[in-house]
Amino acid sequence: MIVPVLLATLAWRCSGEARPSLEVLSVEVLRDVPSGSALTVRGDSAYIVGDDATGIYHLALTGRGYRKLPLAGADISEYRIPRERKPDYEASAVFPRGNDLYLVAFGSGSKAPMRDSVLVHPLSGSEAQQSFPAAPFYSGLREQLDIPPGSWNIEGAALLGEDLYLFNRGTNTIIRCNAAQVLGFVTGRTTSLPAVDGRRLSLLGIKGREARISGASATGDGRIVFCASVEDTDDWTKDGPVLGSFIGIWDPRTGKLSSVRLLADAAGNPLVEKLESVDVLKRAADGQLELLAIGDNDDGTTRLLRLSYSAAD
Repeated sequence: MIVPVLLATLAWRCSGEARPSLEVLSVEVLRDVPSGSALTVRGDSAYIVGDDATGIYHLALTGRGYRKLPLAGADISEYRIPRERKPDYEASAVFPRGNDLYLVAFGSGSKAPMRDSVLVHPLSGSEAQQSFPAAPFYSGLREQLDIPPGSWNIEGAALLGEDLYLFNRGTNTIIRCNAAQVLGFVTGRTTSLPAVDGRRLSLLGIKGREARISGASATGDGRIVFCASVEDTDDWTKDGPVLGSFIGIWDPRTGKLSSVRLLADAAGNPLVEKLESVDVLKRAADGQLELLAIGDNDDGTTRLLRLSYSAAD
């Protein structure tokens, strides 16, 4: 079902920066796709991973048909996995390895042991899907970055060349590591923990509540587009009423944020959308992006948003 949404832009004043725009073009409710948490676009396909879903959902962007790819080890007769045992896959990216491509989904790591896993799904179908324990990898990253377990919640992943960027919602930290080394370590092919470095972002908020990173993807021009959502809760680890979401750009080459936009209605009020992930559909020469995003408002469905986003560098 397509729901019409008012188009809107809202300025965020940043010294010396041009005013970009963010517009909602359409919203589609995917009633048979639960709890969309990670989105990866590849050609005419979008892969949606839910934090409590029993499958990966392959969406055809042209015809809008979708099919469920069963999750390894899950009971596919269940629509949603109960909270106490869900794997909580919250971030995904497509990794090349040899001549094949793999969709790799990362558990949030927010609760051991169920949420400490990495799912590797071959897009060619030439191999079986596999799930690997991520606890040694996550504990190694936390130790190197001095992040306590209670502040750990991986929500975004973006691949740029040889580098994998993981986004920790608990501290709004961007973690850079070598993608091949990560895949090798997680799958047990190597024993050397990848070296990492991290950078913490300071984000805007709504009603005094800080926005926290919820998804990310490469833009195709060396930058990363990310989304960050805001909930009205004193404890970020617990769900609260959704206050809204932001979308912005981060440049790994400069370490700078730009074009951070509030998803808003025509009057400038935040749209009550809990964006979980975002990826690029099209990139124009003038820098304008057409984005695809997913929202999970905790009602067992997934909202698919098509957005227009532009910024002058």
